[in-house]
Amino acid sequence: MKRKFLAAVTLGIMLSVSGCSTPTTAPPDNSAEIESLKAQVESLQAENDELKKALEETEAIVETESEDTAVVPSESVLALNEEGSLDDWGIIVTNAEISERIKENDFAGFNPEEGNKYLAIEIAVTNNGKSASTFLPSFGMADSISAKILYQNDYEFSATQLLGYSKDLHNTSVNPLSTKSGVVAFEIPDSVASSEEELILVISAGNKNLHIKVR
Repeated sequence: MKRKFLAAVTLGIMLSVSGCSTPTTAPPDNSAEIESLKAQVESLQAENDELKKALEETEAIVETESEDTAVVPSESVLALNEEGSLDDWGIIVTNAEISERIKENDFAGFNPEEGNKYLAIEIAVTNNGKSASTFLPSFGMADSISAKILYQNDYEFSATQLLGYSKDLHNTSVNPLSTKSGVVAFEIPDSVASSEEELILVISAGNKNLHIKVR
């Protein structure tokens, strides 16, 4: 009986020790995955730096181009009665006048919208080409003649076609080696009309421009 008791106690102790010494499972080795993720992050960071640098360079180019197109060099601006050339056209601005009304005759005329005045510019154009051509067409191609007024090197005012006005130069057909004179009108705000700052007439043909100071 004593032997059986000792055997049972011994077996209990062995089972207890065996339960306490059960080995734990080791954590998985994720070092390879971590290194791969680190490499991906570094690659994305490098790409981001390159894109940021490219964006900064693009913004610098755009800003430079904007400054170049906005500012008109003083040496390239013509004065009144000074002839300029644009493609096959010879162009001279002979006069510029701001008025509240443009008269066709004693009975008819044109009035600007309220708060505006007319800037009427008298121009003589010569066609130096070998065939007839149209000055200031209402519906032209990309390289057709167009006109605008530039104020403070920033604000632009497009020409106003005065339908029925005999002196309006819009849609004027000019034969080779011939000259025609007329008026190109612009509606400008009263604040611009009363200002003493210069007004620049810009006559364009595609990406070519002729600048003429009219005030």
